[in-house]
Amino acid sequence: MKTARKAWMAAAAAALWFAGAGIAAEGESGASTLPETLNQQAVDAIERAVKFLVLAQRPDGGWNSDGGGYGTYPTTMTALAGIALLAHGSTPTKGPEAAAVANCTDWILRNQTPQGLYASAGENREMRSMYGHGFSMLFLSQVYGLEGSSALGKRIHDSLLKAVDLSARSQSRPGGWNYGPDPSGDEGSVTVTQVHALRAVANAGIRVPKAVLDKCVQYLEGAQCPDGGIAYKFGMGGGSRPPISAAGLVSLLYAGRYDSPATRRLTAYVEKTFLKGGGMGRAGAFSGHHFYTHYYLGQSMWLSGDRLWRNYFLGEGGREGARSMFLKSQAVNGSWSGECGPVYATAMAVTVLQLPFNYLPIYQR
Repeated sequence: MKTARKAWMAAAAAALWFAGAGIAAEGESGASTLPETLNQQAVDAIERAVKFLVLAQRPDGGWNSDGGGYGTYPTTMTALAGIALLAHGSTPTKGPEAAAVANCTDWILRNQTPQGLYASAGENREMRSMYGHGFSMLFLSQVYGLEGSSALGKRIHDSLLKAVDLSARSQSRPGGWNYGPDPSGDEGSVTVTQVHALRAVANAGIRVPKAVLDKCVQYLEGAQCPDGGIAYKFGMGGGSRPPISAAGLVSLLYAGRYDSPATRRLTAYVEKTFLKGGGMGRAGAFSGHHFYTHYYLGQSMWLSGDRLWRNYFLGEGGREGARSMFLKSQAVNGSWSGECGPVYATAMAVTVLQLPFNYLPIYQR
């Protein structure tokens, strides 16, 4: 617990530095210094994206989405946009987007049900609400690390305890989660969202039952296919799903399974699928989930070390890297368009672009 809190204190210090100095620091010569895999074009793209998200925020602190045919999920959009702003260096009290982050935090806290579920009144709370619940826990855990000793920190602490209890009650017998708070079923993409969130909450020093964490790792390892990838759900045939496999790799890495046999096999599958033989340009690799896949693929490659990160982000052997792809596809207003609308796509894209700053504890190597 003390070690976790020390990590958060370091993160808070980093937040103050980012907020005061901006995203690109100045060296003694006055020239800007950037992480090795970023360039000024990427920094400019990040600034435009952050501006888009801030302008898209509603007066009540939340974000909307046109859904892109998938429906509208304001809790998911609000949490993802908030995570992107935190990754830019702002907190509810510090930084250029402090007001936006504070309003986002308040919106999520106000939209928690008495049972502990983060979901607004206008959402179908039985259909896909566990995505928003997971992303909200992830966002609030990062805010808690920066505001833990304040009145806001106490409010977040109490809220997260209720949220963790809701997740624990909703975990299926095999160890996964369903689209809604229903323990009778499960599927891989929702399970991944819960794994990330619960690990982040635990790392922030808030109690998460060990049995819940152990079962969800066992779920992912049990859903692994002979080729190393992850299936749609535990005990289901049909082969590996590339997007869920990328997300599953992040989950195992966050769970500390850095060198387990399952992680090694899954890493090899992800590298082969996305970085070799046509890689990210291969038909079917993203299965219509372009930004979702990049959100998790980027994190998994970042956490896997410089070789895989550079291959993914900068490209290799004539294959275009993610950095170039994101820069070329950004709209003039700073947004990206894709599944679930521009807020979703922009929040995910700019979060990946900001990984080299190594700022938020949950994304740190």
